[in-house]
Amino acid sequence: GIRPGTAGAQAWSSLLNFKNSTLAEGLWMTETSGYSNIWEGEWGKDYLSGKDQFFPGPLDFAAAMFTSFKSGNISSWVDLDRPVDKLDNDLLGSVFKNYSKFLVPGAIMIDAKSSGSDVMSLAFQNPENSIFVILLNRNSKPVKAKLQGQGLPEFFQSYTTQNLSAFTAGTVVAGGDILLPARSITTLVNSNANAAPTVNQIKSTDVILRDGDVKISLSGIGYGPDKEPQSVVSVNVVSQNQEVAKANISYTENADNAELTISPVSIGTTYFTITVKDDGGIENNGIDSTSFTFAVNVKTAVGIKDVNKVNVKLYPNPANDYLTVTLENGMAERITIRDISGKIVTEQIVTESTADWKLSVAGLPKGLYFVTVITKEDQQSLKFVKQ
Repeated sequence: GIRPGTAGAQAWSSLLNFKNSTLAEGLWMTETSGYSNIWEGEWGKDYLSGKDQFFPGPLDFAAAMFTSFKSGNISSWVDLDRPVDKLDNDLLGSVFKNYSKFLVPGAIMIDAKSSGSDVMSLAFQNPENSIFVILLNRNSKPVKAKLQGQGLPEFFQSYTTQNLSAFTAGTVVAGGDILLPARSITTLVNSNANAAPTVNQIKSTDVILRDGDVKISLSGIGYGPDKEPQSVVSVNVVSQNQEVAKANISYTENADNAELTISPVSIGTTYFTITVKDDGGIENNGIDSTSFTFAVNVKTAVGIKDVNKVNVKLYPNPANDYLTVTLENGMAERITIRDISGKIVTEQIVTESTADWKLSVAGLPKGLYFVTVITKEDQQSLKFVKQ
């Protein structure tokens, strides 16, 4: 077993040289423990010594796997100590998926080099000749990258894991150009399968309750970069909380735009998810739909001066037992916590004139949540993570 941080490139190279001097058929990684599900890691107590120590996070886990493949040319990565632990944790499990989802028995590692020190690259070829590439961006900023080489596929589908975003299908990479998110791991997979349809995302939107329905144009709708023409068959919208706002979409098949109508119901925040679907199918890891989510804030009035704007802070974030909400300007009337589906899991009616509230989150399952603080004049929603 190897604890995080104890097997670097030199150690794996030495093990590989030793393996090559024997009759052994392969080199395995056979047990890893001590990784946190917090993206950049966290401090905690060592379960053996009881001493404080730093537990590396999923990004470090991604780098450890990279080093074992790149310098040790390992044949397998096996976690013998409760392997489901990593898969049960969304970010650790997603990092593992970035490496394992498209790798099949018999695959070989092919040469991949990066011209920049911030981007680490691996490439594999499966027995049926499909190729997938793993790119690890260690920079604190997004990095533009370009894939170059002989016989590269024309298109790659991207899948990225980053802080608070677990293994998400991204854009189709055409011509080798890709923007790698900061501090992330991205897998690129070539396939003749259906590429994801397209739609231009829209930002969070404020609507005024008394003004009634608001219409927004959705643009950039298409079937994606597939060689064979397809049809976009539907564009749908779902409101996570119809008690705050409802929505519907008017769309004509194969049009490149649609009209979204937002109907405010009450003061608050909800999240709309737009989904575009084509008829290309999902065979061979094809993607026939694209979705994005944005916030809709229903307010009472416009033109509120900056001096009255709600300024909310949350801490600690991520949280374990309690979450403290601080309001620097104004007095709250209501505080809600919603899960990712929009369901209210905690609600507090504010009766005291105070700037700080301590909310218990100990009973909430691990995951992403949204806190909304509502005053008479404004509101603000922030994300937090329950560990």
